[in-house]
Parts: sequence; C-alpha cells; structure tokens
Amino acid sequence: MPKIFKGCEVVDASELTQDEFMPQVSRTSTYYPLSHGDFYDNAVNVLNEIGISIVKESFGLTPKRDRMFMWLETDAQVNGLPLCVGGRNSYDKSMSAGLCVGTKIMVCSNKVLASYENGGVVSRKHTSAQNIDELSREFSVLIQVQTENNAPFFAKMESLKELIVPTQSIEAAILRMVISGVIVPTDAPLVWHQYSHPSYEDFHKYTRTAYGLLMACTEVFKLHKGADYQIRAYDGVAKALGL
Repeated sequence: MPKIFKGCEVVDASELTQDEFMPQVSRTSTYYPLSHGDFYDNAVNVLNEIGISIVKESFGLTPKRDRMFMWLETDAQVNGLPLCVGGRNSYDKSMSAGLCVGTKIMVCSNKVLASYENGGVVSRKHTSAQNIDELSREFSVLIQVQTENNAPFFAKMESLKELIVPTQSIEAAILRMVISGVIVPTDAPLVWHQYSHPSYEDFHKYTRTAYGLLMACTEVFKLHKGADYQIRAYDGVAKALGL
C-alpha cells in the first residue's frame, strides 16, 4: 500500500545517504543536524535488537530535502493488525525528531505525528547527540512495552515460521475461510497467489509454512479499504492459526 506525503518526493531508503539528502547546516553547541539516513538507521537498529523486521517502507522528502517523513510497516502484529512505525526529521529547525508506533498511526507533511491504537509517540529536539540517543532509548522502551504486552502472541508468531503445512491443508484452510464468511470468495485466489508466489523476497523462505499463509492474507486484506472487513478477516485467520 503506497504512502503519499503531500508536497514531498517519495524516495527509497538507499537514497537517504546520498549527498543531496545530507544536512546542509552546520553542527553547533546547541544544534545537532541528524541526517535522515542516520534517523532511519537508528530506528531500524532498535527494531532489529528486539527481533522485529520491516516489511514495507516509504519516505517523503520536501523539495529542499530539509524535512523527511517516514512510514514503516513491520512483521509484528497486534490483534491481527501490523504494527507500524512513523517518523519525522528536519534540518531546518522546524520540528523535533519524532517517532510514533501503533496499528493505526498518522505521519503527515504538516508535522502531525500521531498514534491512535497500540502504541504512542516520542520526540526530541535536535539540541545534541545525547538528545537523539535519548530518542532512540525512548523508542526502544515504547516498542518493548508493546511487544512485552503481547509476548505470548509474538512467541506464537515465531513458532508459525517453523510450522510446515501440507499444500492440501493450506488450500483447505483458504476454502474454510470463504465458506465461513471470513473472507470474500474473490480473495481466495489472491491469498493463494501471495502464499505460493510472495510479492516480497523476504517472505519466500516462509512458503509452505503457517506464517507464510498469515503474511499472504495480510497482503490481500490490506487491499480492502473497509476497516470492518479487515478486522473480521484478520480475526478469522488469527483464530484459524491459533493466535
């Protein structure tokens, strides 16, 4: 699902380290210009330390490259919904560096950073490197609290990655979801295609596993705009997988 930041150019993570995206202002005793690339790397490092990986990501840069808005979708899920991370960073002193976590978040180019479910928001001014380090620590605590609150869920998620499921059982599970009304019939072939031919290379290793089915369902359900359908479908799949 593409993320649109109004008035911004959407770029890849690999581009953030290019010269044109680096700070054009000098570091002083009261201002620490954190690069967009370092801001992203700091967030990724925190997630990796906890064992959470990024599934999708999107970055919006303003024309002068001095403001960056970030959206990350992770492989962690809460109540059947993916846990997402939003972020903002600037070189022009217009806003503090900030991160938000939740299953429903908002990252807007008008500087709004918000979490509506299962998370929170942390931010720090660019006054020193220590301040930025504190932002990473607060972000780490925010993520850990969320994952600790859902420890049994995440443990079960990990077990699904090792649970090999016969092809016939996957086909039967998809059919049962249709018959029981968990998903609409038109979603069945889409789920099967995502399961057998994942769109993301990182998911290829989970083909033939229960986790692969969960990820396939996640990709298809996100195509629906209606929140009611998504919630019902996620709940149905979670119950089918014993989550």
